[in-house]
Amino acid sequence: MAFANKTNNSSEEKKYFNVKGNNGRVENVRLISDKVACFTLKCDGASFYNLKVVDGKKGQFIAVPSQKGKDGQYYNQYGLYLSDEDTADIIDCVIAKVQ
Repeated sequence: MAFANKTNNSSEEKKYFNVKGNNGRVENVRLISDKVACFTLKCDGASFYNLKVVDGKKGQFIAVPSQKGKDGQYYNQYGLYLSDEDTADIIDCVIAKVQ
C-alpha cells in the first residue's frame, strides 16, 4: 500500500498555540550541550516532549523533535506554532532553569 504525497498549499492563516491560556509550564530542563537545552512543555490537555532551545548563529529558537527520513532529510515529528511572545517567555524560563 502506498501513501499519496499531498502538499498542503492552503492559504489559511497559521493558528498559534496559546501557552499562557492553557496553563503552560516548562519542566524537565536538561542541558545536552553548551548550545542546546531539552525540555518538556506541559499544558492543559497536552505535553510536548523533547523540545529544544537552540543557541544558533541567528539567535535562540525552539526546535521540535525531528526524525531522519529515508531520503536523508530531517522531518519535524509535529508542528507547534508559538507566538513571538510565548517563544521568548519559554526561552527565558528554560535559560533560568539551566543556570
